[in-house]
Amino acid sequence: MPLWDDSPLKLPKLPLVTWGLIVANIVVFVVEAAAPASWQAAFDAFAMTPANITGAPINLTPVPPYLTLVSYMFLHANFWHLAGNMIFLWVFGDDVEEAMGPLRFIAFYIGRGIVAALAFTATAPHSQLPLVGASGAIAGVLAAYLMFRPCQKVSVFVP
Repeated sequence: MPLWDDSPLKLPKLPLVTWGLIVANIVVFVVEAAAPASWQAAFDAFAMTPANITGAPINLTPVPPYLTLVSYMFLHANFWHLAGNMIFLWVFGDDVEEAMGPLRFIAFYIGRGIVAALAFTATAPHSQLPLVGASGAIAGVLAAYLMFRPCQKVSVFVP
C-alpha cells in the first residue's frame, strides 16, 4: 500500500481536482451507506452492468446504461474498497494532475474509467455482475504516474 512519494508539488497550484474526486467518492459512499435498505436498488442502478451496455438488459433501470459508464466509478463495495482506491489517488493523483493540468487530468481520469468499464464489458458481454469502484480510473492514474515520474521513490506500507 503506498503511503507517499518523494515528489513535492513543484507548482504553486493545489491539486483541487484530485481532492475533489476524493471528496466526491467519500460523499457518495457515506450517502449510500447511510441510506435505508429500500434505497439500495436506486444506488444499484448506477452500477455498470455489462448486459445493460451490450443491449441484453436483464434488469431494466431508470438510469441510461451509458451514464453508468461514469457513475459506477463513484460507488464502492465497502469501506476498504473505497479506502484503497482513495489512498492510491491521494498518493499518485496530485503528481499526474500537476503534469497534465486540472482539465486534462479530469478528462483523463474519467476516460480511463470508461475504458476500464468497456474492457470489463468486452470480457463478459452478457454478465449481470455490477461493476463498482474507481479501480480502473486509478489504474490509469498509476500508468500515467509511471510515465511522468518513472524513477520516483514511493514509500509503502508492508504489513
